[in-house]
Amino acid sequence: MATALESLQQAIRSRALHARTSANRALRLAGFVSERDRDNLLRYGEELNAEADSLEKQADALSDDIKRRPRT
Repeated sequence: MATALESLQQAIRSRALHARTSANRALRLAGFVSERDRDNLLRYGEELNAEADSLEKQADALSDDIKRRPRT
């Protein structure tokens, strides 16, 4: 059974995957819209990729913390 920390780690990784998927979708759509909308979509995609990177780092740090904790 997953501990609370492992569940949190899974939730963070799930959110990172969702952000990365949304970023990729925004970047693909940027090729089909007006210049102004393209700039907004590109910026949004970059922000989502940065969020995904941050979430992945948090999940990795949490994973390291889980590994260091003694199992009870």
